[in-house]
Amino acid sequence: MKNLEINVADRGRLLVNREYADVLHEHGLDSFEKLMNYDEGQIAKHFVKERKTSRLVFHSAHRIDHVFFLKQHEQAPLKEYYKSFFRLTKPVIGARNEWDAILRFHEAQIPTMSPVAFGKSGSRSFLLTEEIANCVKLCEWFDEFTAEDFPEDRQTILAEIAELTRRMHAANIHHQDYYLTHMLLPTDDEDRGIHIIDLGRARKRHHLAPRWIVKDLAQFLYSGMNLTPEERAFFLETYFQNHSRSDNRDLVDRIEKKIDRIARHSLKNRL
Repeated sequence: MKNLEINVADRGRLLVNREYADVLHEHGLDSFEKLMNYDEGQIAKHFVKERKTSRLVFHSAHRIDHVFFLKQHEQAPLKEYYKSFFRLTKPVIGARNEWDAILRFHEAQIPTMSPVAFGKSGSRSFLLTEEIANCVKLCEWFDEFTAEDFPEDRQTILAEIAELTRRMHAANIHHQDYYLTHMLLPTDDEDRGIHIIDLGRARKRHHLAPRWIVKDLAQFLYSGMNLTPEERAFFLETYFQNHSRSDNRDLVDRIEKKIDRIARHSLKNRL
């Protein structure tokens, strides 16, 4: 992955990946206000009032298409602060955490989104990333390529995910939304590898406590409910560097209990 050079602009309110500075300047998007208030993209996500994601398609002077995703964060409601207060956790508000997480993934050589720009002023912020083209979500890939018909392909993918997960945790980073829907598999070039996306809640710790490892692994296995028991065991053994499940019995027990809690919580929310 590339070394990133970040420019500071607009009186410190705007950070821009130097690789994309000319593209943004060409389209007049070289200030915090212009990007924060940009509304000409195609809406991709707008589930909550204070956060919107748009897909932007630009054509440069050299006829090269640039496709970006712009996440705009308005001031978060007070309930978000209250939830964190009662859980004794630091609130993850705005775009800064995801920008920082993307940079940390690049430092750890873990494939993810390419950061384009980040801006913050007061309680408003945004994140601009480049589209990861020609990919399929792994949740869809595992649904299509069944264990009966493609066992070796599925095992290869599971081994790659286990290796990426171990590297992420070795860098003291945990994802917190580690589901198959947040993993992309390139369909045009195997060498590109799996990309991990949606890092809005990812955190780096001085020391990664087991509970964060358990949470990531449980979320992944919960989202892969169509994995066979053999595939689930293979994933965990590969993550634990081929040590047997009995060598990590305590962690495996905690993972299985966490999967049950996630399932109960998911069912409760659907009722």
